[in-house]
Amino acid sequence: MWKLVLIPGLVFAFLIPSTPYLMHIRKETGHWFISKKAIWAQAQFTAIGRAERENVRPRPLKKQTPVEKPFGIPPQVKTFIRYLPFTVYHYLRAYHFTLWFFLFFGLFRKRQKGLRDEWFLVSLVLFHVCSLATFIPSTIRFSVPLVPVSLFWAAAGVLEFERFLKTRNAFHPDRWIFCVIVIILLVQLPQIARPDRRHREDQKTVGAWLRQNTPDSAEIMSNSPQQAFDAIRRFVPLPPGRRSYHDVVHLAKEKGVRYILTDKNTRETSPEFMDSIPSPDVKEVYRYQNRKGDITALYEVHD
Repeated sequence: MWKLVLIPGLVFAFLIPSTPYLMHIRKETGHWFISKKAIWAQAQFTAIGRAERENVRPRPLKKQTPVEKPFGIPPQVKTFIRYLPFTVYHYLRAYHFTLWFFLFFGLFRKRQKGLRDEWFLVSLVLFHVCSLATFIPSTIRFSVPLVPVSLFWAAAGVLEFERFLKTRNAFHPDRWIFCVIVIILLVQLPQIARPDRRHREDQKTVGAWLRQNTPDSAEIMSNSPQQAFDAIRRFVPLPPGRRSYHDVVHLAKEKGVRYILTDKNTRETSPEFMDSIPSPDVKEVYRYQNRKGDITALYEVHD
């Protein structure tokens, strides 16, 4: 019975502080969404899907004969195998490399009890990694919510490391652990001092340039809608999958897209397109390089 009371309590604990913000978004946009960007992105993708449906013309039905398909690995399995290392890597990035030491001891420690509860945590991590690998290569932002759940293994790793030192007759094992924790905190201090969303400053800089130097009716094809959102321009997503250079350019011309925006992630999704630039079909009109040396470039598509 107490669970039925606890669940509504948790819901109201979230709604009460967030209601003023939700009411503001409702007043500004006329929709119940968590942000204006979500409404803008939904409208963009809905418009793209509607245009694609309207351009599809019914074709006369033809009698199809069954075709024997050669035996091979299903595309979903290929996608999973290709993206699995990326999802695992971004999960470990979110966990932070300084905690990998204790994570190792926590995963491979000597277990006495509570293994059933621990398998529940394992199932959450495996479901996250495997489900994302089925569709996308993931990013660190998708793995951050899972870190508090799996910090249990790092905490257990501290105790396991202490036990390991005691079995080796180490001098004052508690002091060794204290020194390791202090080193971990010192290594993390520079990252704590940096803004968590510094990359958004770069995206806003690019978006401001697009807003000032492209027509209001311009369409921006890229793998992220953020720059187009900041520029108040229509966003057209780059075709998914490892498409060839001709596929990307052909799709841009077919949709009437004049600009293609690339960043450090574009090579991962469209390596052949990046390797084929420059070309007669596209011309670079803008280039931005951030402090890390990552380059964002805007290309104009020629007819």
